[in-house]
Amino acid sequence: PDSISGQAYVQAQSLDIGRWASEQNKAQPSLADIPLEGVLNLEGWVEFAQRSLRSGLIRFSPSWFQWSLDKQSQRFAIDGGSISWQPQPDGWQLQSQDMQLQSNGQPWQPLQVQLRKQQQQLFGSMSSIKLQQLTPLLPILPGIEREQLQQLLLMQPQGEFGPLQIYRGADKDWQAALPVHGLAWHAAGELPGMTPVDLRLGWRAGYLSAALPAQHY
Repeated sequence: PDSISGQAYVQAQSLDIGRWASEQNKAQPSLADIPLEGVLNLEGWVEFAQRSLRSGLIRFSPSWFQWSLDKQSQRFAIDGGSISWQPQPDGWQLQSQDMQLQSNGQPWQPLQVQLRKQQQQLFGSMSSIKLQQLTPLLPILPGIEREQLQQLLLMQPQGEFGPLQIYRGADKDWQAALPVHGLAWHAAGELPGMTPVDLRLGWRAGYLSAALPAQHY
């Protein structure tokens, strides 16, 4: 009934995400012998009233994920931060606060993610991410095989992606803009290396576009 209101609370304490990731990789037998370890710690609150969600919050405590391949160790960690959802007069807003991330001991730039619905429109943004910071997360990519993972480690791709901007109008058509700075990688096997290049990627009306601005390398 409409008169019901209250809060729901959930807690994950030392949740074994390494085991979960290993289960996901069973579809790729070539990854079966890669040790995946990690724990997730978080708390979540949801407030509801009159059959609708009033607010939501997920708060992260120190968590980590690590693995090793060919004597290379990779580690991703969440040191803290939160994600909140709040209703707005004409929609809702989802945003991150004080997300503290690190890859292989190197802290990320402050990560900011925002998604806002205003009537029939959707606006989204995400701050810049360095490509090399995503390396510890490669084993959880759907469909990735051991040979691909080994090649990516040899290539050592680098570059900065973002900030990302996305938009969906009332016509349901998605648009996106993503600048790329300093994209480069080393030669690996038959794949040649690439020196740094800047790009501007876009998506509109179902088509991907790429532009090369003036290069300064």
